Amino acid sequence: MNTFVLIVLGIIMVLLIIEMVFMFKLAKLIATFLNRIMFIGDDKVRPNRMVSGRTSPQINKKTINGKKINVYDNEYQLLLFKDPYCSTCKDISNHLVELVPKLKRNVELVIIQKDTLVTEAEKHLNIIIDKKLFDDFLITSLPTLIVVGEEGMIVKVSDIIGSYNSFVEEISTFIKKVS
Repeated sequence: MNTFVLIVLGIIMVLLIIEMVFMFKLAKLIATFLNRIMFIGDDKVRPNRMVSGRTSPQINKKTINGKKINVYDNEYQLLLFKDPYCSTCKDISNHLVELVPKLKRNVELVIIQKDTLVTEAEKHLNIIIDKKLFDDFLITSLPTLIVVGEEGMIVKVSDIIGSYNSFVEEISTFIKKVS
């Protein structure tokens, strides 16, 4: 009888531990969801997103080439969040190798994507593969450009980029003027 009670108590303890782990995961999922929305009054809800004037989440990661990226290293960081399967993102990616050398000296372009698919031409660019950064920067559409200025302050957020030309227009102040 004693061993039967001990076995039942052991099973109950295992079930309680499993339930606690499940509840913790569920609470974490709910917290992530609630952080991604913003209540704006009158029972209206909209997605929470990055805006100019906020301090950027910290990026302290390595690119696929092993270069250490810190958002506070340069005067300006152009963070391009993209997906290799998005047609607009592909259009932009096809021209980035030519564009990067035209950027001003104090500007660095960093591409952030979730997928490990990288073209041969892109392998020479600063690419970070990290799903968590999409959540940290509250990315809701692709491609999205976030310009981080001095001391990690977000200068510009643009999530309405329809083509390579509109991308160049968004970053035109960071491109060297040809004399």
